[in-house]
Amino acid sequence: MRPYGNHIVSEFINCRSDLNDEKVITDMVKNGINICRLGLIKVVSHKFSPVGLTVIAIISESHVAVHTFPEAKHASIDIYTCSKTPEPTNSLLEYFKKHLKPQTTRTIRVKRGDELEINDTNWMISYGSVGTETRYHIKERIFSGQSKFQKIDIILNDSFGRMLFLDDDVQIAEVGDDEYNDALVHPIEEAGLMNRVAILGGGDGGVAKELLRRGAKDIYLIDIDEMVVAACKEHLPSICGDAFDNKKVKVIIDDANNFLANYHGFDSIIYDLTLHPEWLTVKDRDKFLNDIFAKIAKNLNKGGMVSIQCCDVYDTETIELLKGILKKNFKRISFTPVFIKPFCVEWMFASAIKK
Repeated sequence: MRPYGNHIVSEFINCRSDLNDEKVITDMVKNGINICRLGLIKVVSHKFSPVGLTVIAIISESHVAVHTFPEAKHASIDIYTCSKTPEPTNSLLEYFKKHLKPQTTRTIRVKRGDELEINDTNWMISYGSVGTETRYHIKERIFSGQSKFQKIDIILNDSFGRMLFLDDDVQIAEVGDDEYNDALVHPIEEAGLMNRVAILGGGDGGVAKELLRRGAKDIYLIDIDEMVVAACKEHLPSICGDAFDNKKVKVIIDDANNFLANYHGFDSIIYDLTLHPEWLTVKDRDKFLNDIFAKIAKNLNKGGMVSIQCCDVYDTETIELLKGILKKNFKRISFTPVFIKPFCVEWMFASAIKK
């Protein structure tokens, strides 16, 4: 007998339904299998603490699995059948979409059996907020590592030079770093708030380098991942320059929330962290962002400024969320789109003054 099968692996992003209800998800799996006329044999489920579910069904054709990340509104779907036709797997995927209501999905369909298609290892794929992806050719792989926080890659690309990726998400590149760093530093320079500045994130050193170039006197760079800082210092000198060795720059390896609990009195704070912290914490995103921006406001001097890299301009949900959060502790809130070459899209930046 020749082995064969249809395998679907899909990521459901920004689901609108309850992903932490074990009965609801289990019933969805059972009903979907029956409706799509697959042979249900057994279903097992497990609820994780504090959140998250795994539901696995053994079917006569193979298996179905659903794993949820409620804190990220995310579900990972795995459907494998040994049927010669892909219709049952496709129908079950559509059934799951109807019930979990994802804003967008990313799906790979694989033909299984004697031959298995191997992913092309010469490309990095960075996913946009909604329905887009950008592929970057790897001319040379400079560095690859896995810290306790994330996967770190530095590659050489034909168009953008050396590029930094964290968990496959593009962060900075030799071509285009000037626009990115200027967008974060220019507002605080224009406001004359350059004496004591903290950078939350910024492990590539580019923002610190720009602050030094514009005359900042006392700079704190806070990044949770020591491996990122070390890799960028060694492999991205064109981006960080000598910022990590400059006496005006204090590099602190710590969580930004811990730093904000112990250091105070800044003219400006640059938020160079993600506004999508779902993969870094099990805390609800709205609560996480409300908490950290309240701490930022407390740590700023009177009239101090926060400067923020936000997200791509199409991520309107995040932009609206941030607007509401900033209004609680800040005034003179400004949003500015800037085209960042290596991102291949306009990126939104924001700035605001402490009330």
